[in-house]
Amino acid sequence: MLEMRDLRLAFGPHTVLDGIGLDVRPGERIGVIGPSGAGKSTLLRLAAGLLRPDEGTCHNTFQRTRLVFQEPRLLPWRSVADNLDIALRAGGVPAVLGGGAGSLGGPAGGGVSVGVGPYRFL
Repeated sequence: MLEMRDLRLAFGPHTVLDGIGLDVRPGERIGVIGPSGAGKSTLLRLAAGLLRPDEGTCHNTFQRTRLVFQEPRLLPWRSVADNLDIALRAGGVPAVLGGGAGSLGGPAGGGVSVGVGPYRFL
């Protein structure tokens, strides 16, 4: 479970989050939306333990917290399947389709369909 209580975080004189409270229970999925600069990424970094609040508490008991970066993180010289393979293996998921050792890829131009947990990549 993720519990955030009365979070406050400032970067210098600029208060980014103030009075934030949030509960996320196992099995729940949430979306965080808002305009640029509203503190969405900061909130996610707090949840992932990458930042500590100036005030309040953030307690995360989930085994794995994932954070998707806003900047491009793909390897352009690799196929989509190979990029997925790297991310899945980093998360402890073994390769599920063969092509080469540890590869999700098939022949060039072939479609790739990968199922991982509740997710399906096509």
